[in-house]
Amino acid sequence: MGTEFLKFNPDGTVAVSLVSKTVTLRRPKAKEFIELREMLEAFEDDSDPITREINVLIMQGREMNTVEKRLSDEANAIADKIREKSREVRNMGERTRVEFLTATLRTLDKKSEEPEVDDYPSEIYGDWISDLIEHWRSRPTDPGAS
Repeated sequence: MGTEFLKFNPDGTVAVSLVSKTVTLRRPKAKEFIELREMLEAFEDDSDPITREINVLIMQGREMNTVEKRLSDEANAIADKIREKSREVRNMGERTRVEFLTATLRTLDKKSEEPEVDDYPSEIYGDWISDLIEHWRSRPTDPGAS
């Protein structure tokens, strides 16, 4: 699953290795799962228009490069805009990963104090959220879970 800081347990729990400690998260209950999933959907809703704008800019840049080479200044301006918008989406994604981990820890680990963001490992900026969601979906409910 390519996620170094998460350990997916057979009972549906997840051990999260932070910089200073390891926290075990229980499986979310249905309402909690929906709320966490809605948080991710809100990010997708926010980033979709920017992603569409990037795709339009890419197409414009391709057209300019194939139509006339003398339009290279315009093509360069489009390339700059693509880089700017791509950074915007990446930064939104990074903030969302931090917010999602914070919300997940707050919701599913009532025993520990909420960690500082500086306690999060740098691996949180990788692709781990879909693995976590799939883990929760694929495990049977533990009747003894609190």
